[in-house]
Amino acid sequence: MFEIARTKTFRGSDLQEAFKGFRKNKAGEKVEITVEVLDAGDGAGSNRYVVSAYSLDGKEAHGTGAATLEEALPNVRWDGLDYLLERKGTPEPVALERTIR
Repeated sequence: MFEIARTKTFRGSDLQEAFKGFRKNKAGEKVEITVEVLDAGDGAGSNRYVVSAYSLDGKEAHGTGAATLEEALPNVRWDGLDYLLERKGTPEPVALERTIR
């Protein structure tokens, strides 16, 4: 993946950064994704960083908290970007505009 755009926003006292890039899916196709990194700050300890990724077609991948960004990135369930999960009720489309302000 390579970075093509980066923004910073603050959510409460947390710093949220969004990166746009590309990823190859299981079919070998290059798919545009947005990766969000939430930094809860020094006081969050082992849950400082959380990473999520979103594709334009509504797929999502989320990770668990980690003390470093290097630990948080592999925690993401990247295969979630290959499958559209069924949700109960009427799903709302993912709006990437919400991540890039």
